[in-house]
Amino acid sequence: HVFMLNVLHHVKDFHSFLAKACSLARKSLAIEFPTLSDAKFAQAIGHPLAGLLNWLPLIGASSHTVDQAYVFSPKAIENICFREIGGFSRIARFKSPLKHRQIMVFHR
Repeated sequence: HVFMLNVLHHVKDFHSFLAKACSLARKSLAIEFPTLSDAKFAQAIGHPLAGLLNWLPLIGASSHTVDQAYVFSPKAIENICFREIGGFSRIARFKSPLKHRQIMVFHR
């Protein structure tokens, strides 16, 4: 089992990081990440719009003034880990205890 809890948004090359995590996950991969509704990102684009963007496969890049490089829509994480990299048979989604974050667990 591989756990990536609140780390993905700090990684500069998140795609390679996800690919490595997927390859290491023999049974499951759990990812907790900030969504496009995250306060730091939503404030920059207008809060009401941010929540709607989570339905699209989008990745948001933050400015250098915040401590996180990216935010992700759940659909973007699903497309990368499930459809593009592959090898998983199902996905479970959970609300994170942290506001505007989501947990996705990919199972083999």
